[in-house]
Amino acid sequence: MSKSLLLSTAVAFATVFGAAGVAHADGSASYTINVTGYVPVICHINSNQTVAVTGSSTDLGDVNEFCNNPTGYQVWVDYAPGTTSASISVDGRTVALSSSGSTMIDTSNTAAIQTRHLTLNGGSGLSSVSIRIIPV
Repeated sequence: MSKSLLLSTAVAFATVFGAAGVAHADGSASYTINVTGYVPVICHINSNQTVAVTGSSTDLGDVNEFCNNPTGYQVWVDYAPGTTSASISVDGRTVALSSSGSTMIDTSNTAAIQTRHLTLNGGSGLSSVSIRIIPV
């Protein structure tokens, strides 16, 4: 007997006998349906604008965070290593940028959808930044 025929027979058997349910004395029936699903972890962050870094304070605009990881996520900003005296404001909260070239600017301990406003402040030699989101 082929595998597909065996599978079809097993599905038909499960359908007929699994859907029978339980009959009660009053004539009513009850059924139990179990559904199991698997959802992949998806995290992304985006902004619909490109901003040139000039002057001592640059409005980077809004970024949209999305992550369905149930244990949360982190948002990092990356820039040229060796940057000094720079910070980024995240919804008005100032985060100093480290000289390493990467700084965590936001975190969540649950899945979330957020919109954040970013402003880059100061920094010598800072010509570009990128933002990334990672599940934790």
